[in-house]
Amino acid sequence: MQNAEYSVALTHLVDKLKLENCTPNVPIDDVKVTQSDVNRPALQLAGFFDYFDSNRIQIIGQVEYTYMEGLTDETRREAYEKLMAYDIPCIVFSRDLKPDPIFLETAIQHEVPVLSTKKSTSDFMSEI
Repeated sequence: MQNAEYSVALTHLVDKLKLENCTPNVPIDDVKVTQSDVNRPALQLAGFFDYFDSNRIQIIGQVEYTYMEGLTDETRREAYEKLMAYDIPCIVFSRDLKPDPIFLETAIQHEVPVLSTKKSTSDFMSEI
């Protein structure tokens, strides 16, 4: 459930949580995070979007990353296009994992900020 009271600037989260911006050409100054909950988009990367809350920060952990590595470039591009067609505030890669070039290209096209943290997925999720 979205809390109308909750709103934080993405720039504040980037600074406070010391996130690396992997898409510096994608503007983040006007991006507001309006959900305190987060989402791990494993099911969405597999094509299931029922009940998907795109207002949440999306976190790519080891599970999602490993799944994406096993996809062909064409399938990967399709999955990324479907995910980023939604109005997502940002996508964060945990564990110092780095997005692949197709992911970055798709994010830039859709103006979805991609960030990275060295923290484990569960540590980062609890901080958010």
